[in-house]
Amino acid sequence: MPCRFLSLPGFALFFLPVILSGATPTPAPVPDLPTWKEEIAQGFVPYHQLTVDDFPVRDAGKENEFFIKTFITPHYQYYLYFNRGWVHAYIKQWRVFSGFDRNDSYRERRFKEMKASLPYAQAILDLSEIHARELAAMPPEGFPESRSGSQEETVNGLAEKIKARSARVFAEAEREIDALAKATDQGRDLRKTRQLAAEISRRLQATPEPTPFGLPPETAPSPSASPKPSATLASTR
Repeated sequence: MPCRFLSLPGFALFFLPVILSGATPTPAPVPDLPTWKEEIAQGFVPYHQLTVDDFPVRDAGKENEFFIKTFITPHYQYYLYFNRGWVHAYIKQWRVFSGFDRNDSYRERRFKEMKASLPYAQAILDLSEIHARELAAMPPEGFPESRSGSQEETVNGLAEKIKARSARVFAEAEREIDALAKATDQGRDLRKTRQLAAEISRRLQATPEPTPFGLPPETAPSPSASPKPSATLASTR
């Protein structure tokens, strides 16, 4: 019988520092954040409407009929601001890459119904994209900030806050994909799959695509006490 599973294999922080000090700080040179050109070259492609050709034929020797893997990978840069014995950290740039992982997605050679299974696979990708867009958008309370008496504690504190925020989004994506699998018998109930896929597609269309967040150095925020993880969603059937 076909089967599937979902996994979130932990966090991988991707961040680059910009160190600031004094009343008119100057950022240190740092590498640019990754580009889509670089991501695509590694087999990570942006969200799109799936086709059969997105799933290369493999002889994996498993019970799976096909395997879809999506990804949500945030990257960020941060400022360090030193003032009166305190070290403050602020998000400078925040960018979330998300979409379809070509490296590990496939269909078994013996599986001839990939076209009929596309609505189920697309619904999984759509749910992943909905939550990726939510993670990419600036939260109403602003991006996390961190402050302490040492640089190490401040940087670690910022990373933990970002990890916690991302984990909540990843967990909700996992919960929704699990619910989709249960409601559709892992995509076998084609009528229910089409119904839920259409609802999820409408949700995605109503979720705006956020622009990458970046704050120019000359407008660095003043210190305050208010307020890179990665996830992959893998499904087999």
